[in-house]
Order: sequence, then structure tokens, then C-alpha cells
Amino acid sequence: MTVVTVGAMKSTEQKAFARRGKLAADIAGRRARDADRISRWTVVVSLGVVALILFAVRALVYQVDSLAGGVQTLAERVQALTVQTQALTVQMQAREVQTLAREVQTLAAVSDRAVEGQPGAGIAIDADDIGGVVTSAAGPEAGVWVVAETTDLPTRFIRIVVTDDEGRYVLPDLPDDAAYELFVRGYGLIDSPWVAASPGQIVDLEAVAAPDARAAAAVYPAAWWLS
Repeated sequence: MTVVTVGAMKSTEQKAFARRGKLAADIAGRRARDADRISRWTVVVSLGVVALILFAVRALVYQVDSLAGGVQTLAERVQALTVQTQALTVQMQAREVQTLAREVQTLAAVSDRAVEGQPGAGIAIDADDIGGVVTSAAGPEAGVWVVAETTDLPTRFIRIVVTDDEGRYVLPDLPDDAAYELFVRGYGLIDSPWVAASPGQIVDLEAVAAPDARAAAAVYPAAWWLS
């Protein structure tokens, strides 16, 4: 039978206590080291997250800047297109105005030609004048006499004028308190029918060609037909 002394028991307990203390110290050291590693990894991960956030923010800012630049470019293009459209509209309006002006000029020219083609066109008379155009089957009669005669005045009154190259005539400054009879006389013609007229009127006359030389000679020369 083994006899254990009190001193041996105390020594054994002290060794066991020392081992437990060392084990506890090792565990505490491991826990501290683990906590330190976890802390370091937490910092690293936090820094990584911050870096990712900063990168995302920078990318977002870049996209916003790019979008703003695109919007500005689009606005500039829209403005340029608006200016071009306005310029094109002005050019089209100018062309329309020019076209309208040409049409007006054409219509005016046609109107002028139409008016010129009418009898008495271009003849200006006063209230005491009689005017018109002398024509025949051959067209306007140039260089023929137009005679106005009246007996409404105290003495017999006669006024004679000659037509121009277009057959126009004007009997000017007639006494306006009388009625007149007009007729046409000229070389190769016989006297036309008499036409009643009053001052201030446009009266177109028809010349009558002589059927032969004998008929024409009956009213030529003019020196005797008023005798």
C-alpha cells in the first residue's frame, strides 16, 4: 500500500494548478490573437467596402457628367437644327414672296396687254375732250382724219384731228354746251357713218374703205369738201 504524504499532495495540486493557469493563458492568448485578426480583417473589409463605394460614386459621377455632356450636346444640336429650320423657313418664305411677285408682275403685264388691246386704251381725255380709236377691217387706221361738227353753237363749228400710228385720236377743248357728229375721212376711204358724241366721251369709230378709186377720189383732196 502506497502512502502519500501531505507534501506530495500539495506539490501535485500546485503542478495541476500551474498547468490550468498555463492552459488558461494559452486560451486567452489565442482569443486575443483571434480578436486581433478579426479586427484587422474587419478593417480591411471596411476599407474595401469604402473603396468600392468610392469607385461606385466616381463611376456614377462620371456617368452623370457624360449624361450632362450628352444632354448639352443634344441641346446644341437641337438649337442648331432650330436655327437651320428657321433659316430654311425664311428662305422658303422669300422664295414664295419672289414667286408671288413674279406672278403679280405677270398678271400685271397680262392685264396691261389686255387693256392695251381694248379700243381706246391709253387715251387720256378731259371733260371737254372726245377721244377714241379708229379701226377698219385691216386694223387700226393711222393718219386718217376724225372730224367733229356741230351746229348747236351760234356759228357752225368743225374740229379736225389726225389719228396716230395706233389709230388713236383726241378732239381737244370742245365747247361743252353742244352735241357733236363725228365721222372719219382719209385716203382710200369714203366718209364713215356719222356718230353722235358729247365732250368727255370715248368714242371708237369705224373707217370704211372705198370700193374703188373713183369713190375714194370723191372726197379727195380735203381742200374743197368744207366749201
